[in-house]
Amino acid sequence: MQTQQSIMILQLESLPNELFMYGVFPYLSLIDLNYSFLLLNQRFNRLASSFLAETRHHIHLTRDIAWHEMIFIIDYVLPYLNDNHQLKSLELSHADLFVKFFNNIDQINTKYLSKIIVTAFVDIHFDPMIKFVSECFQLNEIKLKVMTNFDSGWANGRKWTRWFETMLKNNRQSTLKTIDICVWCINTNDAINFDPRLWNREGIYRDNKSWKVLLEPDQVLNCRQSRRTVEFSRIDQDYSTLLYKKENSTCILS
Repeated sequence: MQTQQSIMILQLESLPNELFMYGVFPYLSLIDLNYSFLLLNQRFNRLASSFLAETRHHIHLTRDIAWHEMIFIIDYVLPYLNDNHQLKSLELSHADLFVKFFNNIDQINTKYLSKIIVTAFVDIHFDPMIKFVSECFQLNEIKLKVMTNFDSGWANGRKWTRWFETMLKNNRQSTLKTIDICVWCINTNDAINFDPRLWNREGIYRDNKSWKVLLEPDQVLNCRQSRRTVEFSRIDQDYSTLLYKKENSTCILS
């Protein structure tokens, strides 16, 4: 297999640069071009980099991209984007991929990002995620599933109310059209401070009907105002089950 690959690279090496620059690269997406040529050798690295520097690409990362390709994109493509390469949308169905993306967020240009959809339950901290969303000024849609294992703040209605009020004050409702967050409460004591005057049973925020924070499992949680009093032991539940589809969950993200 290695010999065949070496022969193929040698055959590619015999082709002139102009054939790649004008006959091959223009027909490839930024992702395919990077994945196919970037790590072959220094010659193709220079050719691909030169071509990409002169062309504009809108990047849409969808759930159709294979897992190993997405890992490559997050590690070797997204941290090196320039202004010609605009990350427009991110759709993921694997929790670990989003966590990897989010852990690398300081290295990624997200100022053009307009859509985030994650259909698996992810375990991340509330404040850094909210800060990230607040700073994505072109974002107009976010649909996210989270759990309260790392941070019970996801189920704190007071935190959501403060953030939503800030967003309204800054007129972000004109750009951030859709917020759809499903929060899986590890413990029913996680859900606090959701004032029923501000949130209805479906989690829709009174002052913007397109912003929603739905708490699961479906229990009478909204009216509870007391502070969290019961700590949840990690040994009491197999958390691997939380990474898969929840039984009887009404959280459906498309």
